[in-house]
Amino acid sequence: MTRHTVLFVALMLVVGACGAGSESAETSPPPPGATSATPTTALAFRFVTAACEFDPAFGAEVDCGWLEVPENRADPDNHQTIRLHVARYAATVSTPEPDPVLYLFGGPGDPGVDISNWLHTRLVQLFTDRRDVIVIDQRGSGYSEPLLTCPEGVEAEYDALDETLTRDEEVQRIIDGYATCRNRLTANGVDLTAYNTTQNAADIGDLMEAMGYAHYNLFGVSYGSRVALTVLRHHPERIRSMVLDSVLPPDVDPTGEGPEIAAEAVSAFFAECAANESCGPDYPDLEQRFWELVERLDVSPVTIHTFPPQGGTSHDVIVDGDLLIESVTVGVTRPELIAQIPKRIATAHGGDDSALEFFVEIVLGMLDESYPVALNISTGCHEQAPFIDSERFDAAVAATGRLGEAFDTPDDIARFCEMWQAGVGDAAEHVPVASDVPVLAMQGGFDAFTPTRWAHHAAASLPNAVVVEFPAHGHWVTLDHVCPREVARRFVTDPGTDVDTSCIEMIPPIRFWPPPSSG
Repeated sequence: MTRHTVLFVALMLVVGACGAGSESAETSPPPPGATSATPTTALAFRFVTAACEFDPAFGAEVDCGWLEVPENRADPDNHQTIRLHVARYAATVSTPEPDPVLYLFGGPGDPGVDISNWLHTRLVQLFTDRRDVIVIDQRGSGYSEPLLTCPEGVEAEYDALDETLTRDEEVQRIIDGYATCRNRLTANGVDLTAYNTTQNAADIGDLMEAMGYAHYNLFGVSYGSRVALTVLRHHPERIRSMVLDSVLPPDVDPTGEGPEIAAEAVSAFFAECAANESCGPDYPDLEQRFWELVERLDVSPVTIHTFPPQGGTSHDVIVDGDLLIESVTVGVTRPELIAQIPKRIATAHGGDDSALEFFVEIVLGMLDESYPVALNISTGCHEQAPFIDSERFDAAVAATGRLGEAFDTPDDIARFCEMWQAGVGDAAEHVPVASDVPVLAMQGGFDAFTPTRWAHHAAASLPNAVVVEFPAHGHWVTLDHVCPREVARRFVTDPGTDVDTSCIEMIPPIRFWPPPSSG
């Protein structure tokens, strides 16, 4: 992302019905074909029932517990255990289907249990008419212990936003802030090499064994799709079906492809505006005006004083072309923001700099001291940074021009990860996942984080996979509209049938905000 706000953002969200698993168990042996990256140390894990750490949504029938697992299964000298909070929402029928739905949310670092509670009606009740729904706070996130927040690094990023620094100075300022965080975490005994997708996937294998479910359905969103695919690689024996929303395969290069992915999403957004009757007539030549605004801010940056949307103290933020590009790239992926973007661009282009506050708030929304960004960084440095294709990145920047110039470079990321010391993932993890498990992959056309082609790439080695595209949607399509949720529900009900996507034709076009003169 631009201005180094969070180097790996986006890649920038229940005790068993059978009562099994409350006693200690041992991990099962690795499946045939497991790579050397698969944690294989036979260390104990267990599930312990406990009170929920949250106030359940109205009408939710939920019980909770803790999955206790080794911090680092790959290191026999690390005898430390960690606790992951788990919620199980009970099916509302007297005789539920035996295979629950297990949600894996994104980030890495999104608070999965809280997300399921906040979005109980949209996500949990989608399946509880037939099945239990299980949600876990992945290691390092949510209520799980330890929680890998990094307030020192976030504070350094805030500091960098209100100063005029060279790129090298900005990178070093942020590296120094996160180095302070890293030193604190390691001094407290945290093994940062243990917070990655392979370990996350092993946690899921342990959870399903401990809870006693013979089979289950995985539902992975964004980074959660990467975890789901890794579970499918190493622990496939219990998986009945899989839904992947906004697919992040394990063998893609988000940094190397980043500029072209963002350019495609932003271009699709401008094309949608031009063709949309609530946007095109009101905001003609919006793309041209956007780039003229970027050029003006490059020459004469504007300082905006505002508050982060998540609360906290106010900040001065220097708005330059990089920040505008970043905020629009993020904004087009999010349904609650996309309808406002044309009006904000046009207003700022017309000389009203107060409209820039909208774009600043998008960036500040990614800088949350309570978010476990250390988990995000450890995962990215462990399994993405070592596989960046610098030549591809350079070609993508050359092809995308000013937009590509706003992105963190592979050299910047290498400097950061050299400081962070999260270890290097096994190359065997960076290959496609092959399986005949039924898979539904869903993608939005405005997704600047996980493009549609990644879903098709993942499906190429999954013979029973189907990809469904939602052209005028961003990242996390099941959050956006009832249609993708219904497609997912029907798929899980019967993964062996053709996917009915007729509801896509009934999705209304985006209603963009009118210009000021329209009221």
